[in-house]
Amino acid sequence: MLAILIIITLVLHAVLTLGSIKVWKTVEKTNPASLAKVFFVSMAVRLIVSVAIFAISLMLMKDDVDAIKLFTILFVIIYFLLLAFDTIYFYCSLKMLNNKKK
Repeated sequence: MLAILIIITLVLHAVLTLGSIKVWKTVEKTNPASLAKVFFVSMAVRLIVSVAIFAISLMLMKDDVDAIKLFTILFVIIYFLLLAFDTIYFYCSLKMLNNKKK
């Protein structure tokens, strides 16, 4: 059960990351002035979806305390790694966009 929940978590986070990048590139072409808003909205969506995934997973594993502890540790690691990836990607993208303007 734990392995399935970790795989589901990875897939959902990958979809969120790819979706964020796609939206970012679309907004970058159409309305570059609102890129900061897009970044914060994508981070808010990631947080809300992550909390929902985490809550559902905890409900499914309510009887196995060790699995909950392991899942929590892995979930937090995955969340922060992907958060760091998104932040670095968006920062580098903004930096390249600003260099193009100059």
